[in-house]
Amino acid sequence: MKKKLLLVVPVILVFCMVTVLLISKLNAATFIVEAEGKDSNVKYAKKTDDNVAFDERKGAYVEMKKITSETSGKATLTFYYSANSSVPVEIKINGDKIARDVEFEATSSGQKSFSADLKNGSSNKIRFILRKPVEGVKLDKVIISMGNLEETVITQEPIKTKEPVETQEPVKTKEPVKTKEPVKTEEPVKTEESVKTEEAVKTQEPVNAKETTLKNDIVASDPMTELDGKLSTFYQGNVGDCGAVSAIEAIDNSIYGKNLLSSLITTNNDGSYTLNFGEGKQTISKSEANAAPIRGDLDARIIEAGLNKAINVYNSCF
Repeated sequence: MKKKLLLVVPVILVFCMVTVLLISKLNAATFIVEAEGKDSNVKYAKKTDDNVAFDERKGAYVEMKKITSETSGKATLTFYYSANSSVPVEIKINGDKIARDVEFEATSSGQKSFSADLKNGSSNKIRFILRKPVEGVKLDKVIISMGNLEETVITQEPIKTKEPVETQEPVKTKEPVKTKEPVKTEEPVKTEESVKTEEAVKTQEPVNAKETTLKNDIVASDPMTELDGKLSTFYQGNVGDCGAVSAIEAIDNSIYGKNLLSSLITTNNDGSYTLNFGEGKQTISKSEANAAPIRGDLDARIIEAGLNKAINVYNSCF
């Protein structure tokens, strides 16, 4: 038992160090503020383990305080939230109103970004206020990236569908040679080549354009079931994996992270996947990927399954 522990502990430490190194490399000027953190004040709302849940009351708010920024200047703030119906929101940064009556649309997992000025130091604060009583509004976190909105927010490219297959033009047969007689024409003499041409034309089925379109719709890339080297929509599952979810989102919020994602996962011949953390690799089976608590994008589920397999992200390591 002691020998097994001596082997397992170094592996866990190596993967923890690799994960921390990856996240620190992504973008030193990007950080996460949890809405339910210890330095947050709420009114007509309550803190849960994962978010701040607002009462159905106008003026309900959460104020996140003691937010530390290593530099001053423009920053992009991305709010992660859910709401049963559309709700107008007012946002204040360090007492300055940067948005009023901005509609946060109904969604089970959405985000909205704004630009604002932050101060150097730990005196920054963000206030998120409901302008109308709406049931089921929750604020999860705010991800802050130093820089203008145009520089930091990267829109997701639409999934490219395959171009429709071009239909083959029918084979043109030679016209029969007309005889000199004005009334009766002789039937053209069928050569071996012309017989083969006629048979080929008869056996060839016409291409159904509608059917081709439907087939293309079916084979279009689906990020929920296929690897594409990037992250689309995914969200937290039913366990306490918010640390893993936030880390994966942080990877996707930088240019370095997006480049890393394109080569982070490879598919093996047996259908399993290999997660490439430099020299540290993890092999993930399809069943392990499907069992990952993260819902949505396949790339995100494989990354979380690999992290959990290596360092057990649900056992307070994150």
